[in-house]
Amino acid sequence: MSEVPVRAGGAGPAPADRSARAVIVVDVGQVCDSCGFRVPLLEHVDDRDLRTQWSGRKTHEELPAYRATRNAASIDGLPALDQRVGLREETA
Repeated sequence: MSEVPVRAGGAGPAPADRSARAVIVVDVGQVCDSCGFRVPLLEHVDDRDLRTQWSGRKTHEELPAYRATRNAASIDGLPALDQRVGLREETA
């Protein structure tokens, strides 16, 4: 697994974000979509920064400890990603 964070959509590296949990790459064999009837039009206004604010209040020790105890499994009981694999801290 690469340690370089990637922007959603694969548009290149994203800035290091200690609140980010994972980038999961999948090969899609088929996509079904709506015909467009009764689908609302939405406008993207801005990204929410609650996750970044929340993680900013955690120390470098607290964040991994929280993930180990609270994010060890998905809500349906499946095992989470290995917490030892993380984002590389930016040095520049």
